[in-house]
Amino acid sequence: MRAAVDIAAAAARPRQIPIELDAAADLPAVRVDAIQVEQVVLNLLLNAIEATTLPARGTITVSTARYGADAVEVCVRDRGIGIDPTVADRIFEPFLTTKPNGLGMGLAISRSIVAAHGGQIWAMPETPRGTVFRFTLPTAAAAPGDIQNR
Repeated sequence: MRAAVDIAAAAARPRQIPIELDAAADLPAVRVDAIQVEQVVLNLLLNAIEATTLPARGTITVSTARYGADAVEVCVRDRGIGIDPTVADRIFEPFLTTKPNGLGMGLAISRSIVAAHGGQIWAMPETPRGTVFRFTLPTAAAAPGDIQNR
């Protein structure tokens, strides 16, 4: 998480958007490819930076927590423009983009990485504005399929 936050912070600094990491202590171990999970977090952070166009919109937060008995959850929360409701149910589809120069692959790749690690990823609107992306990763001790589907 720290590496992704550090990389994204360099992109957020010129826009004066602070990024905070709120990592829970004593989380159980997860068995993951660290570079792939870093890529998921970095993609979510870069999307959050693009959505948070004004410094007054607040801080982007990355947090970790337990998710039930057998998983860890990672959240990326922003106070940006939110997800266009006309595409909200399809945001993880390949080639779907709302950005003028976007390829529409970042969220699709992120979903594939999380799924390959036995987790799930989803997005929800944040109140009063913004979006929170959440994904789960099973603990190293969890058996495959232990995380309940969302």
